[in-house]
Amino acid sequence: GSSAFQDSMINYIFISKNVFKIGYSSFQNCKYLKNVDFHHDSKIEIISSHAFHGSAIENFSMPPTVIQCDYNAFILCDKTKIIELSENLKKFPLHKIPSFNREVVIMVPANLSKNCFG
Repeated sequence: GSSAFQDSMINYIFISKNVFKIGYSSFQNCKYLKNVDFHHDSKIEIISSHAFHGSAIENFSMPPTVIQCDYNAFILCDKTKIIELSENLKKFPLHKIPSFNREVVIMVPANLSKNCFG
């Protein structure tokens, strides 16, 4: 749920297959959280605003089931190098992507609809 692990000292999280949504600020300010893995049959559909705000995630790969990633989900993630988007994403407000103080690669699947970036 919302703010579930906010400010905790975790460094790894495995999201089970029965989780449908990562709530608002769930992992905000988890300064040691470097790795997030999802079950291979993940049902996750939504990554809410500020979900990983200020975390130490280095590489993030959205499962193909993710259809919505809200604004500022990765704001102030100063260690992030790569964000790989889901091929089924329907909402990812590109104009709300935080500006990073260094280069971050956002991998966009070739078949992703341009309409999701509104």
